[in-house]
Amino acid sequence: MRSVELVWNQKWHKDLGSDVSLFYNRVTDLIVRRVKGKISLPGHWGDPNPLVEWNDNSGELRSYGMDSQIHYSLGKSLSGYVNYSLINGYTTHPEQTYAGETFDLFKISTHKVMLGTTLKTPVNLSVTPRIRWVSEIGTRPENSKYGRSNPNSGKHEKMSGYTLIDLNLVYTYKNLDVNLLVNNLFNNKYYTSGVATESGVYLPEVPQNLRRILGGVTYHF
Repeated sequence: MRSVELVWNQKWHKDLGSDVSLFYNRVTDLIVRRVKGKISLPGHWGDPNPLVEWNDNSGELRSYGMDSQIHYSLGKSLSGYVNYSLINGYTTHPEQTYAGETFDLFKISTHKVMLGTTLKTPVNLSVTPRIRWVSEIGTRPENSKYGRSNPNSGKHEKMSGYTLIDLNLVYTYKNLDVNLLVNNLFNNKYYTSGVATESGVYLPEVPQNLRRILGGVTYHF
């Protein structure tokens, strides 16, 4: 793997700063799964037609993009950040079925945005909402719903992205902190790219956590 990265950190004001990172990665001899298929083993004590596969250094990958952040504060009562990341590139598929073809990066979203802010109120309550937006997600060509193997899909069809909102509340009283964290506040259904299973079935999409509520109490001696 060869990687080049350029980083720029800037303090524009005592309450305002930014960070930008640009990168380019080149990967050769990438370890990938190779599938020969089922072979016949007459008289074998187990499956007479086992599936044969192995890992070897036969893949290639290129990726490039950026990570950036703006962080700010307005006095002691309000602070926050905005993050944006971009990643693009391609990978080759070593299987004979897809020989010579290139594909979008698997399980990768080209664009991601995260916004968060913390408001400290006069009544010792800290409120921190966070918003995450993820663009369309690339899948492997074997994906039966979105991938190349679907005759009704295009070569680079992708899964839908998603938006999530989290909320963190912290109430402080003397040495006591009471915390409430709600992930996926609006209980959105969303999925990530699927994976192959031991049975040979390729899951087209994997459901992720719905709303989750965590509470806790911390006492400082």
